This record gives sequence, structure tokens and C-alpha cells, in this order.
Amino acid sequence: MPTRIFSSLLVMMALLFSGPASAQTKNRDKARAHYESAEKFYQKAEFRKALDDYLKVLDYIERDSIPDMYFNIAQCHRQLAEVEKALFYYRLFLSKSPTSPLRPEVEKHIAGLESERQKTTKPKGKVTIITDPPGANILIDTFEGVGVGVTPKVLEVEVGTHILVLRLENYKDITHQLVVEADKMVVVQHNLVQSSGGDNVKTEDAKSLLTRDDTNKNGNAKTPDVVGTPLPVPFYSRWWFWTGVGATVVFAAATGYFGMQTLSLKKEWDDTGDPNKKSDGEDARLFTDIFLGATVITAGLTLWGVLSYDGGTAMPRQPEKGSAWLLPSCGNAGCGFVFTYNF
Repeated sequence: MPTRIFSSLLVMMALLFSGPASAQTKNRDKARAHYESAEKFYQKAEFRKALDDYLKVLDYIERDSIPDMYFNIAQCHRQLAEVEKALFYYRLFLSKSPTSPLRPEVEKHIAGLESERQKTTKPKGKVTIITDPPGANILIDTFEGVGVGVTPKVLEVEVGTHILVLRLENYKDITHQLVVEADKMVVVQHNLVQSSGGDNVKTEDAKSLLTRDDTNKNGNAKTPDVVGTPLPVPFYSRWWFWTGVGATVVFAAATGYFGMQTLSLKKEWDDTGDPNKKSDGEDARLFTDIFLGATVITAGLTLWGVLSYDGGTAMPRQPEKGSAWLLPSCGNAGCGFVFTYNF
């Protein structure tokens, strides 16, 4: 309150003792009237009305002639939780009146508003959008309007799930569910398909787009490459990954056990010359070799599955034409491996 009184006195003095020219008298009276009205509204916590009158004062005074008006305007914006505007006017006030006794309070308000802005500002991620042909209008979370630009374009978009619409005259609309993560780059690439003369281009209901991925709804649409973002379904949530890991661990443990047995039996045979120890050692070495091979195979297949996994299905992506796959599989009778060749 003392700060408000001090600021009010400064402004009133400036309005009372501004230039005496008759041409300014009328404007000065109007400025004083709006200022007094603003003060009354402010005291009644009607900050929006107070702000309107403070701004009208600026219409009737010379620019920057009363810097304390910027302080009052900033106070109203702060009370209205309009952080960006409050920061602007606080800083404008300091730039026009750097030695003001109000400076410590203003700097305190600026620090508090900056902290609040960091808490409320949503993080953003980058989205690169490419179409063939280029020039498609980009709409995000809307099906109408001028959009946010044309392809190709790199945008900063708030983190979360969005609806992306790509629209180009004489081409069918592309609708795309867009998932943006903080500090990650998403690349969306589509080939646009020409529409026939009488066809009405329809966009799908926005709610349905939030529940499924329609990236490939058009025949020539390319699956977007998502760079640096986690897979929709992590590979470590799939049964085949843990089957492979478990089998690798078991086989590795067996390899270690029989390997130690082999070394122990060899040492006993060297010391005693007992032929039974030699025979047992050779059996242990055979089991060591078998389990070592099994360890290498299961580890290799598991790694292959991880590297080939695209996150969209319960298994790694389908083999391309002419490729062969050997993958772990479990059924009612037990677990094993399935060999698949795609003709």
C-alpha cells in the first residue's frame, strides 16, 4: 500500500504541474479524470476497469512523460495474472525510470513473475513436416483457418497429442495424429494424392484420430520417421525379449558351470591320471561347448529382435520379400524357435 500511495502521488503531481499551454489543458484534465477513475477501480479490486483507464491516460499525455503510469499498468496486469504483459510494463518502467525508489519492488515482482512463467509454460518439441508436392497448408488442432505455414516447414509445438492436417488444393487432405515430446524432433513426411474432380475431400473426426494411428490411411503416405522419441510400445514389454534374455542367462550360467567342471576335472586327471576323470572332463567340455553355442544363438536372436523391432506390433516388423527370420516362440507344448521365409 505505501508503494501505491507513493506512485499515485508522483503521477498526480505530474498531471497537475504539466505544461501550462492551453492546448494541453484539455488533455491534462481528461488524463487526470481517467487516472482518478482508475485509482478508484484499483482500490475496489476491479483491476480490468482500472487497467482500461490507466491505458487511456497514456492517450492524453506525452510519451514517457510519466513513467510511473507503466508501473500502475504493470500492477494491473500482475493482478490479472497476465504474466507476459506485466513483465513488459515492469521492464518498460525500469528502462524509463532506472533510479526510481520503486525499483527494488519492481525487480522483486519481475523475479516472481519469471518463476511463475517457467512453471506454467509448457515445454515444446520440434516437428519437421515435408510433403510431395510441397506447399501444403499446415493446420494443427483445427480443420479450418489459414494454418501455421506451408510445407516444408520446421515448427515448435507444445508437448502432447495433436491433430495435424495437411491441405493442398486438388489433393486429398492428410490427417495425422501427432505426438510431440519435449526437446525431441519428429519428422512427418507424406506423398499427397490427387483428388478426382467430383470427389469431396473429407477429414476424419478429430476424436477418432486421438485413439488410433492413421499414418498410412492413404496408399502413398509414408510412415513418419520419429527421430529420438521412444517407441510407442517398448521392446522390453514384449514376451520374446524376456524369453531371449532368460534363455541367454540360463545358458550362460550352464556354460560357466560346466566350464568350471571341465577345468576342475582336467586338473584332477593331470594330478592322478585317473581315466574316469578324463572321461568326465570330456563330457563336461562337450556340455560347455553346447551351452556356449546356445548362449551365443539366443543372445544374437534377442539382439536381432531388438534392432528390428518397430514398436507397432507384438513382434518385430514383418520380414521384407525374400527375407528369412528365426524368432523365439512359445506355445502350449513349450518354447522353441520359428523359422519364417517371406516369398
